[in-house]
Amino acid sequence: MRGIRISHETIYKHVWAYKEAGGTLYNHLRWSGNKRGKQRYGKKDRRGQIPDRVSIDERPLVVETKVHIGVWEVVTMIGKNHKGVLVTAVERKAKFTCIGHARNRTAEMVTKTLVAMLNPYQDKVLTITIDNGKELSMHKQIAKDLKADVYFAHPYRSWERGLNENTGGLI
Repeated sequence: MRGIRISHETIYKHVWAYKEAGGTLYNHLRWSGNKRGKQRYGKKDRRGQIPDRVSIDERPLVVETKVHIGVWEVVTMIGKNHKGVLVTAVERKAKFTCIGHARNRTAEMVTKTLVAMLNPYQDKVLTITIDNGKELSMHKQIAKDLKADVYFAHPYRSWERGLNENTGGLI
């Protein structure tokens, strides 16, 4: 007899339908809702563009192999009611994680926090992949201070920085 196969989507659909019926299974999920950002197809990004962005497509191919230490993924996490900002950086091969607290979400504060956090490991920082948040708009300063290349992931493609997204979820 063959085993039954059920996809994770089927399980989530059941859990959310059960919630609508008054059930509480959803309280045990790792994620408490739809964490995929709503994409606005055919519309321009209303937040403007960060100047001089270098796309993740231009990152050296050796980065994908996870052979060398020095390839970092960075993400910021905003606290409840937009209070508190965590800056996380994860090295892809060693999975070494740095977590810093920024007082606010300004580009200056996030840049200062990130540079202070990674400066002790500067010799192990070759590339940094970040998202498109305005708080990371001072990417040139980050690159200069850490002597590293900074690349931007594509909008709404969190899997391009999957290790850090997963680590952020665990934090």
